[in-house]
Amino acid sequence: MEQEFNQKNMLSLIKILRMIFSEQDLEYISGSKFSNSYRFDIKNEQTKLFKRVDFIQNLAKDKNVLHLGCADHLHLIEDKIKKNSWLHKRLTETCNSCIGIDIDKPAISLCHKLGYKNIVYCDIFKDKIPKEIEGKFFDYIIIGELLEHVDNPVLFLNQIKAFFSNQFSEILLTGPNAFRWNNTKLSFKSSEIINSDHRYWFTPYTLAKVFYQSNLVPSKYWFVMTGGINKRNFFYKWFLKNYSLFQDTIVISAKPK
Repeated sequence: MEQEFNQKNMLSLIKILRMIFSEQDLEYISGSKFSNSYRFDIKNEQTKLFKRVDFIQNLAKDKNVLHLGCADHLHLIEDKIKKNSWLHKRLTETCNSCIGIDIDKPAISLCHKLGYKNIVYCDIFKDKIPKEIEGKFFDYIIIGELLEHVDNPVLFLNQIKAFFSNQFSEILLTGPNAFRWNNTKLSFKSSEIINSDHRYWFTPYTLAKVFYQSNLVPSKYWFVMTGGINKRNFFYKWFLKNYSLFQDTIVISAKPK
């Protein structure tokens, strides 16, 4: 597996290279101030490339985690396990505790057969708190690559906050970056390549706005890559390291108000 960093030092790098919403940003994000041309400056503090799965795994290392929407597409799970790119596997291996929740019964059944018993079925809009989760407290609720598939993100996040009320410290969410380089490049060809089930592209500001409308206060954000990068493509690697806004995915954290 390609390594852009020393695993031992990765967690400290993640903490150092985070970007933080300023008090002024939060005034506009919260709606207490308004501008039809607010300039949201994104500081380019990242000088490393992180893969999304590596990044989330290391950020959640030794934490108690609730992994929401953990199962993935049924036909991808076994292949991702073989490639060590299935996030739930990685979290299970390195978190202090990890419980997954999903609504895809066939996918959950496959995961159980493959030995991942730490996944329970639950529809947070219809069901009660599962007994496996009742009374537990989580450092993170991790929502990976899920919000862009949801019809109403604010309703969804509001429900998460209410359903797991007083059971979590922070939400960690990842979503597709509207500024990713491929979007910019393809715009010159009047084209877009997108997962056909996606409803949204996000920016750090718009994700923060969605969080705030869901009674959650955004605090930090990072940029990461979803997949690998050709080791020989030196210019592309240099470009993404120096202009992190063009990386594939946004990671953002938020806490309850």
